[in-house]
Amino acid sequence: HGTKESQKEPKAIEALKGSRIRFIAAGEFCSACVADPGTLYCWGSGPLGLGSNRLSTKVPEQVKLPMDRLALQIALSPDHAVCVTKIEGSVTNAIFAWGKASRGKLGVGDDVTDEKHVPVMIESMQNVVVQQVCVGTSFSAALCSHRMMLERESDHCLLCKQEFKLSRRPKNCRNCGGLFCSSCSSNKLTLLRFGYTKPVRVCHICHRQIVHFEHRPPSANSHHANGTGTA
Repeated sequence: HGTKESQKEPKAIEALKGSRIRFIAAGEFCSACVADPGTLYCWGSGPLGLGSNRLSTKVPEQVKLPMDRLALQIALSPDHAVCVTKIEGSVTNAIFAWGKASRGKLGVGDDVTDEKHVPVMIESMQNVVVQQVCVGTSFSAALCSHRMMLERESDHCLLCKQEFKLSRRPKNCRNCGGLFCSSCSSNKLTLLRFGYTKPVRVCHICHRQIVHFEHRPPSANSHHANGTGTA
């Protein structure tokens, strides 16, 4: 509200009037919200993400996200913040964090414990589909439904177990996110639940499971659903 006075009754925040708010969060000493189309605002004192010279503010101020990212949701602890973002038109997300880096809770891989005053991308949490994030005093967590494995996470195909090399490059299955060789991920399917309206690469395991599920007789589905199937 522009002051430090306590409010005993709900009062509109003048700086946000006219904005369509999509998400709001409150920490111990600061608050944040996401307004259409994905603009992030923070105010109060604490992990604001506004830079080292802006450690407190009495009115909402926009947090600048790198690479034209749009904010989706944010979680606040007393001394760090985690924000889920996306690029317009993308079906996957990236997570940014800022604040105190003690105990590795920012997830940015730093060995030091210095404070990050602006949003920093968590490299291992790119190209994921995030359902929700939460933070505690000394941890952060993300619930994801989909993530692409990074090349550094496996040196061999998850199906045939052959080692990756220049002539056998790793390929992501767009359904499970695992790393496979070309031979073990040669099938393509549309995956509407992930936003893929055109056929994309899937591994043999996912292809078999998806095709089997989609081609099950309706009677089989209803029998199982009603508990009337036979042993």
